[in-house]
Amino acid sequence: MLHTDPQKRQYSYTALSQWMVCHRRYYWAYVRNLALDVPVPALHFGQAIHAGLHAWFECQDVEQTLAAYRLAMEGAPPDTLRTMGRGEQLLRGYIRQWPTEPFTLLANEFEFAHPMPDGSTMNGRVDGVIQWGDRILVLEHKTTSGGIGASYFKQFSPNLQIDMECYAVAQDPRWGRCDGALMDALQICKTKVGYARDIHDRTADDLRRFEARYRR
Repeated sequence: MLHTDPQKRQYSYTALSQWMVCHRRYYWAYVRNLALDVPVPALHFGQAIHAGLHAWFECQDVEQTLAAYRLAMEGAPPDTLRTMGRGEQLLRGYIRQWPTEPFTLLANEFEFAHPMPDGSTMNGRVDGVIQWGDRILVLEHKTTSGGIGASYFKQFSPNLQIDMECYAVAQDPRWGRCDGALMDALQICKTKVGYARDIHDRTADDLRRFEARYRR
């Protein structure tokens, strides 16, 4: 049964993914509002890298990029892999890897709260929106300690988070469509860092199917 209070029918990707994994898990997190008291180093580190990348796309200044990253890393739980220094190495390497871009940045991180046909609200945040040639794409940054080959990128087609973000961009009157997503992977391992990108197409039919899946 749908909740009678529209204010309580606001769903992010994290909420929907928790529901799909385990209804009880969703209940504790989004009905009872309980959170784990165990710090997650990978999550904190990923958010700090995102903060640095946001600054880089905003100002194209290395020092401001590192300053934003360091600020976001304050209070990070201890981790032998995801240290302050390794994060700086990762960001400096990213800037050397992609000193110029083949696309135009249309939006550098924006939040959305889109009313859905069932009366609920779909909310979330997109890392960026870009125009590459005649295509409008979501720009999605991902940090990982695993491989970044073809098997890694395979998980994003289909993918609930990417479908949701593409749908949100397509519904925004500034663009009115979305042709897919550029997955921007940053790899941090014990002995190396790495970078790779891959484009994942989305058609208008794909986005209509997402809307039906969201209702279910």
